[in-house]
Amino acid sequence: MNGGDDVSRETMAALADLSPAAARAISALADWTASHAAPIGLTNFHTPHQVLTHGIAPAISLAALPNSPPAATWAELGPGSGVLGLTLALLLPDAHVTLVDRRQRVIDYLELTIARAAIANATALLLDPDRDPGAARWDTVLFRALTRPSDALSMASRLATRGICAFHSPTVTAYEAPPAGFARADTQPTLAPNLALTRYHRLTA
Repeated sequence: MNGGDDVSRETMAALADLSPAAARAISALADWTASHAAPIGLTNFHTPHQVLTHGIAPAISLAALPNSPPAATWAELGPGSGVLGLTLALLLPDAHVTLVDRRQRVIDYLELTIARAAIANATALLLDPDRDPGAARWDTVLFRALTRPSDALSMASRLATRGICAFHSPTVTAYEAPPAGFARADTQPTLAPNLALTRYHRLTA
């Protein structure tokens, strides 16, 4: 993928810092997402540059941040096209990323994408956390544009054993209040335009 005016210099620089294999895999994921997820309504990003700028750049930002304690397992709730979680899996090969959705058509698409891209450390899981909240838990749970901030954080808190990562507009102040049992660690800008990342860590007894 070549850089364009709609891709920030910071994002292109971050891609240039990756290994050639990782950069090729991410570029292929952007092309696939734009051509296959957009036509079936699983993303609003219709070109590879849009996918890179808005879908992949946030994952690059997250993977670059120090993670303490380290997360061996991650889950993305309501992943849509899965580009955020799948990019994270490509960038963190020693971790495992589960893409969690309650819709079978999303899972079918994600399983196809994972198989086509040969991402060994990613899994799609059909699960409704509201109906079966005790089915599985992960070290860190992340989400973007899932539902109302308080509801999304509450859902994530039931599934995360260590941390939560919430991607949101910088103007939304509701993410300043952590869910029960967690403390807000920090809020960071991301490489994506008008998108912030707030992290929370579970309080110890």
